[in-house]
Formats: sequence, C-alpha cells, structure tokens
Amino acid sequence: MKYPLAITNWLIDMYGTNIMLGYDIMCAFSITLERSSIGKKARDANLKGIVPSFHGYAHNRACQLEWHPLYTNGVGLEDFEECEHTLSQSNQLAAVTRLATPYHRHQQINEFFLHHDQDKYVMSADFIYHNYRQALETICSSQAELSILSENLHLESHDYENYISDELEYLNTLKEERPSVDNGQEYVTLFEKLFKAKEESFKATTAYEELVCNIQVQGEQFRNVGESKKIKTHYRVTWKQLQVIEEEVLRFCYSCRGFEGDHLIETRWTSEMPEYQNAVRESTRHKYSRAVDELERLVVQRLLEMAKLGIAGIGMLSGSFLPIL
Repeated sequence: MKYPLAITNWLIDMYGTNIMLGYDIMCAFSITLERSSIGKKARDANLKGIVPSFHGYAHNRACQLEWHPLYTNGVGLEDFEECEHTLSQSNQLAAVTRLATPYHRHQQINEFFLHHDQDKYVMSADFIYHNYRQALETICSSQAELSILSENLHLESHDYENYISDELEYLNTLKEERPSVDNGQEYVTLFEKLFKAKEESFKATTAYEELVCNIQVQGEQFRNVGESKKIKTHYRVTWKQLQVIEEEVLRFCYSCRGFEGDHLIETRWTSEMPEYQNAVRESTRHKYSRAVDELERLVVQRLLEMAKLGIAGIGMLSGSFLPIL
C-alpha cells in the first residue's frame, strides 16, 4: 500500500483540499489511509474516496451503497475510470511496437502518453462543457418522469435518500452482530476451544507418561524412535496450544470484565456444568441463524443488484423457473 499512499500524499500537496480520489479498492484502502502517517493530513484536506463505476459493480451491494459514484454526492457524471480508458487506447501500440527494437518501443510508448496528456489538457474545457450540458439534459428529461412517479407512489424527495440508507442499514444488520451478542458467542467459543484443548492435552500427557514409564521399565528394548518422537511432539504441541487458549480466555475475561457479572456467572464454567451445555446448544442454534441471515443477505443483495441492472426475473417463464438442461 506504500505506492497508493505516496500518490495520495502527492495529490494533496499538488491540488490542496476537497479532492475526490477514485481507487479500485478504495473501500479497503480508506482504512489503511486513516491509520497511516498521512491520515490526519487527508482528513484536514477533506479528501474523499470513491470506487470507480466499472469496478464498483464487482463489489457487494453494501459496498456499492457507500462507495459507488451512483450513490455519492458531488461526483457528477464522472466514472473515475480514466485509467481503464487510457489503457484501452494504448492497445493500439501493440501493432507498431511488436517487432520494434527496445529503444523504438520505449520511444513509441513515451510519445503516445505524451500526446495523450497534451490532448487531454487541450480538451479539458470541452470535456467539462459537454458534461455540464449532459447533466442539464439529464435533469430536464428525468425531472418530469420523477414527478409523475413520486405522485403515483406518494413519495417525497427525501424518501429516495431514505431508501438507500435503509437498504444499507438492513444489509449491515444481517452482516454484523450486536457487541453483547458477539461477546457472548466468543465467550462460549473460547471455552469450547479450552475444554477441547484440555482433553487433547490430557490424552497426549497420558501417552507421554506411559512412554516414559515403559522406557524406564523395559529399557532400550522398548524404544521405538519414530513412535517416541511422534508422542513427544504431540505432547509439546498440545501443551503449547492449551497455554495459548488459556491466555486467550484470560485476555477476554480481562477485556470484558463486566461480561460474567452481567450474565450472573459467579463460577467459571466447566464442561460438566448445565449452564455451559445450555450455552453450547444456544451457540449452535445461533450459528445456524447466522448462516440463514448470511444466506438471506446474499440473496437479497443479489436481487437488488439484478433489479438495478434491469435483469430481475431472468430465468423465469410464466412464474416458474426455466429448466436447465
């Protein structure tokens, strides 16, 4: 991520404030940018990010609602895909550079991009003018249709904005749990791992003690180098795993010190306690519910994407699915 950060820093130094930056993975890069050494600089410059139109449709629906130009104020008609357009135009270089020497190949590429930059600079005013005209024509042609739809559906202008926020909230609700639920599930999961690790460690310890005892009683005649090494390795690995999980439990209980008190857990659970067994059953049901929620999120998300693309209903005939041969 050092190159995008360096480019972002250069853009701020060159163009100042109020920059809208398009990047194919801006949704992920924004986190890196926020935590980087230029995070404060980007915030002070009011730098905003966007995922370009072409690449944006490859992201999930929730990401599109937050990062796609279609749902972002201030981007106008820009699709942020100039790099794709430029690379597409540069394909014509292949025919003239394929059999050229390295020197002439580099010369052709350099000349192409030099003229491309000059043409873009010369045509920038014309580009802005035509975009402005297109925006006015779009507003003029769509305003009448929007008014008719709003009247028929009894909607106001703010309702359309609310639809987007409600859709995003719905998708995020299916994706994320409340902190209290997350803590409860993590608590149960940690103890499941702890009890399983204790069981594995106990078995490994028993096997190791039997090995030591047999060697002491029967001497070197009993020794099987391969088997002994396997038992010793398993003993060390399970013991280390148990220590790691015990540390995880301690860290969790320390970071969520109020969890056990809030849930009236006076004595830390053991695998035989009814409270733990009930919690495990509840955790299993919860995992199933989360799987159903995730399936619902993906299905609804896909249906919304198909509706936006105007292809909802494809694959159906007279209310039934077409057979797939």
